[in-house]
Amino acid sequence: NFLIQEHKKLIADNYEKTIAAIFAAINLVTNQHIILNGGIIQTALEKNNPEFINENNDIYNNMGYISTIMQLPGGNIFIQTEQGKTIHLNKIIIKGKAEFSISKLNNGNAQIDIYKGLEIDGKTSGTSIINYTKLFKNQGSLLIDYGNNYKLSMQMKPDIIK
Repeated sequence: NFLIQEHKKLIADNYEKTIAAIFAAINLVTNQHIILNGGIIQTALEKNNPEFINENNDIYNNMGYISTIMQLPGGNIFIQTEQGKTIHLNKIIIKGKAEFSISKLNNGNAQIDIYKGLEIDGKTSGTSIINYTKLFKNQGSLLIDYGNNYKLSMQMKPDIIK
């Protein structure tokens, strides 16, 4: 599976294991113009990280509703869920269709600028539109800028996955 191969390559390049999976998907979609879907991601998890399925069953199941992850002609990334279904990947919410751009930063980290369709679940404060997210390759962390000037720093593990 090409997703597993890219993931292993990034780990060898000192990317933190949990966030390397996101960078692997980003690289395949943006550099190789591969179209991904939830089934491909689920298969990669089954083969490469079966404990993820038991520890993060809701995330694993909801990934199955992702019908398309692809790069649009203008360079933006597009995610479509089956029948426009809203899905939850823990605190991250995909509202049927999402569009964003990805910028690789000089230090190897990445910034994802959100244009539509991605929100964060604030639990007590409701959901908020995500403005951008920074991915930190060595720490396995994300910095999410959302709403009107709010920021949330999270580790992939344990804040998003168990």
